[in-house]
Amino acid sequence: MHIALLSPLPPQQSGIADYVEHLLRGFDHHKTIKITLFSNTTIKNLLNYEVVDIDSLVENQLEDYDLVIYQLGNNIHYHQYMLALLKRYGGIVHLHDLVLHHMIAGINYQDEKITPNYFQIIKRHYGEDNKNRIQHLISEGNFIWESPEVVDYPLFEEFVQYADSCIVHSKYTFERVKAVFPKIPLYIIDQLYDLKPLKKTIRLQKILRIGVFGGIDLQKKVDIVIEVLAEIKTRHPNVNFRLDIVGAINETCNSIFLLPHQLGLEKNVFIHGRLDEQQYNERLAQTDVIIALRVPTMGETSAVVMQGLQLGIPVIVTNVGWYSELPEIVDKVSSIEVKQGLHALLLKYANPDYLQNKTEEISQYALENFDFSSYILRYQAILEREYHNYLNTPLYPLFAKAFKDLEIINDDILLHGRLKRLEALF
Repeated sequence: MHIALLSPLPPQQSGIADYVEHLLRGFDHHKTIKITLFSNTTIKNLLNYEVVDIDSLVENQLEDYDLVIYQLGNNIHYHQYMLALLKRYGGIVHLHDLVLHHMIAGINYQDEKITPNYFQIIKRHYGEDNKNRIQHLISEGNFIWESPEVVDYPLFEEFVQYADSCIVHSKYTFERVKAVFPKIPLYIIDQLYDLKPLKKTIRLQKILRIGVFGGIDLQKKVDIVIEVLAEIKTRHPNVNFRLDIVGAINETCNSIFLLPHQLGLEKNVFIHGRLDEQQYNERLAQTDVIIALRVPTMGETSAVVMQGLQLGIPVIVTNVGWYSELPEIVDKVSSIEVKQGLHALLLKYANPDYLQNKTEEISQYALENFDFSSYILRYQAILEREYHNYLNTPLYPLFAKAFKDLEIINDDILLHGRLKRLEALF
């Protein structure tokens, strides 16, 4: 089976790029599957896999592959080109982000204004009333993609409508996609990584070592984490802690550089920015508990949460979306009362007995549920099933390609409906 895999790749600064590198490590042991990588990057190979620059893609080249997989996220720089290829070739969409609205808006933003095509896309997926409402909001300078309400208009539909099947990481996303596309085969699979057991460092002076990892944006509420720790320092001066913030910081969050000094935490809070893999792993090994808040959720799955759980590190998450699906042993806080919940939980973790028991619980759960080799076998089984489906493909996709090439019908939605009826005659 020869697969074309389209994705951002290291050293591009993308969580999906990091995930795909780990995925390839796993597939490296399964020689029955050959993978060629396609990406908008300058590297020529990754882990001995050939990398083809997407700009050098020639006409019909993807037809030479048994399966085409799109590792799809919401970053316009790494994923925009996939839409045209999906329309032409179809394939498996591995959907990492439910909300793709930001990317669709970016694709349709020209000359410092949103294009009419954007509103037609909204109308197609959400109806005339919602199109008019969003158009009115934008005319007043209220951009829906900058609002928590964007999760109600995720626009994953604009990509997934062309998919032959879809892989997701959560029941939350599964149910949202299934409600719109009930006939598209959907698969849920964990988001696991090829990780070596941590060599945990010895705790010094009974300091609780707290970590926030990954790209820092407004939804991660790092300011709230710092404010809660300031309250704990004031009310419970006997609690010693250290907070490490690791990851590229969005310019909308520049205030967190000032907060530690404003709140008297300059000796407790350390901001590192983005680290290379070795430094990142070293910082993980020095972490007792990870805080991964998301308010609101965009339907995403957190890489650092999964990495932490795989490595036996306790995590504190917001009880929303995919995070609410995590096992009961994962501590969760209400998205409505984040400060109160986080304050109470951090006081629990300051107790060495609670921290030790929670760490042992998480480690045991990871041992029983997060085996990377088994994960790769499950992923491989999905691909083998999809390859079987491809060999038994119905007639309408074949007609669709011919009709498009001959320019008989150009409207994809209209074409799909007519060819479905045509197929019923055979």
